[in-house]
This record gives sequence, C-alpha cells and structure tokens, in this order.
Amino acid sequence: MNLALVSDAGTPNIADPGAHLLTQLHKESFPIVPLPGPSAITTLISVSGILCNQFTFLGFLPKKENDKIRAFNKCIEFPIVFFESAKRLNATLKTLDIHYPVKEICLGKELSKKFETVFTGSIDEFKSSIKDSEIKGEWVVIVTFNLKALKLDYENKTIEALKEARLSMKQTKVVAKLLNISANKANK
Repeated sequence: MNLALVSDAGTPNIADPGAHLLTQLHKESFPIVPLPGPSAITTLISVSGILCNQFTFLGFLPKKENDKIRAFNKCIEFPIVFFESAKRLNATLKTLDIHYPVKEICLGKELSKKFETVFTGSIDEFKSSIKDSEIKGEWVVIVTFNLKALKLDYENKTIEALKEARLSMKQTKVVAKLLNISANKANK
C-alpha cells in the first residue's frame, strides 16, 4: 500500500502540520520518499522526521574544524541544515560527535534521483550502515542538538575554568551570576 501526503499549505515539515505526521511515521519506521522540491534542502527537510518549523541554513561548512565549531555555536537552538562534500563528510561527523551532544541527524544525497539516499538516526548508526565507498557526491545534513546536555556541558566547563582561575568567593559569585550559573556549584 502506498500513501501520499499532499499539502496545500506548503512543503510538509516546514511550518506545516504535516510535520507531526512525518515524525510519527519515522518513529514507526515507515519508508518515506520525497517528491522533488525547489531544492535539496526542502526536499530532505520534508522527509527527515525532524521538526523544522525554524532552521538555520549554513551552506557549505568551512574546511577547518575550529571554523565549523564557530558556525555551529552561532545557531545551536534550531535544526541546522548544511551541505557537505563526500571528502569532508566523515570529518564533519567526527567534529559533531566529539564536540556536541547530537540529538538527531538526517543525511541525504541524490534526492529525487535514481540513487537517492536518506538516512535518519545517530552518527554511529550512519557510520555503521553506510560504507565509505558509498559516501560519494554532495550531502545535505540536518542536525539538532540536545540543548540540556549542551547547557550542562557549558556549565561544567565554565565552573572548571572558574576554579582554575582561583577567583575569590565574591568574584566567583559575580561571574557566575553574569553567566547564569549557580555560584554554589562554582565554589565547590
């Protein structure tokens, strides 16, 4: 049996109620095939299962790891959509895996073509399911971060830096207040 989701309100999953249906279908492991959209970005978003009522598009990422990290840090609150070449895809996934608590990731290439590939899952699942020889062409990537884990990691690193600075109790309280971190945690 085949079903079609047709919307007169725009592309499903982009500021459209169809996003909730797609998310549920992903949870139940239904295969989803996009129809060609105006671009690879909207085509992948429409089938990703990741809620993208708002997202940030970064185009092609910078080559250097520190520049990639700066780009991601600017827009971590919303899903991030970017392009990546086959040569740099593994390095970018490694950067994400090392520096961020990734909540969801969706990767796609050859969208609406004969050899279309769409993957949704974890970075580890992607690496184990896609062979290096299959990573050809340009990819569209959608990634979301676990914001609670990211905030906790930020707080822990900040507290560690405050301790290393050996500030007075008063100075620590001032800095902690400015950064919205518990001064008690910082002084332990």
